[in-house]
Amino acid sequence: MRQITCTLILLMTKLFIQAQVITVTASTMQKFNHSSSVSTIDAMALDIIEYPHYTVGENIYVFDLSNKTMSHNNKSPLTIIEINRSNNIIDCVVHDNGNSVLFVLSVADNNESQFLMEWFKEDQIVGFFSMNEDFSYTVE
Repeated sequence: MRQITCTLILLMTKLFIQAQVITVTASTMQKFNHSSSVSTIDAMALDIIEYPHYTVGENIYVFDLSNKTMSHNNKSPLTIIEINRSNNIIDCVVHDNGNSVLFVLSVADNNESQFLMEWFKEDQIVGFFSMNEDFSYTVE
């Protein structure tokens, strides 16, 4: 009986989590790129990441995890092809114009928050990120 109760609680929790709509509003985003031979975290640690420019302007991303869609600035929804298990608020891959784009929204223990998207382009990993006061998010 105890095992059935625990299983039901886990199943209900999983359904609740997947039924979320998360909206991210970013006002400033920094572009980055680095060699695809290393991860973005390693490229930052090794100081081999380039930051060519940043963009300013409101960008709104809506992630509907229950329907597995993501839209950007009210454009047609794109398909979320993978939802990764992690401690991040968002950790998913979206199919966008032939690319698989990784989106991650995380909040660290020190309340540092980051919204990141990245994809492969030839022999590079390219992407954008926004940190702390440069973006906000809501969970419905």
